[in-house]
Amino acid sequence: MSTSNELIHPIQTSAIVVRGAGILDFLRRWLHKQVVHHYQVCNRVSGYVFEVSSEHPGEYLMTAYKYGVKQGDVIEIHNAVDTKKYQVQDIDYYTNPPEMWCARLSDFLA
Repeated sequence: MSTSNELIHPIQTSAIVVRGAGILDFLRRWLHKQVVHHYQVCNRVSGYVFEVSSEHPGEYLMTAYKYGVKQGDVIEIHNAVDTKKYQVQDIDYYTNPPEMWCARLSDFLA
């Protein structure tokens, strides 16, 4: 059984010193990196449904196909004139098909 002191020994590679806790923090930030997903508005089938939430003022609901969207990510919806940005607050994936999801979004505040 390892003790916490054994996990924090520095690792030296190419004159860079990294402590165990620093590696864990880096990996956590890297795994939870915010990703921007792009969607296009068009007159034909767009591959997603976007609507204003009737239960939560100032929030939106979106259902779409795309694997890898997660809480905290940014959704950009582009049309011919401008781009709107939203942040994923909550997301649930369907079991079939597994890449289909439904999310609660809010306006993205940079």
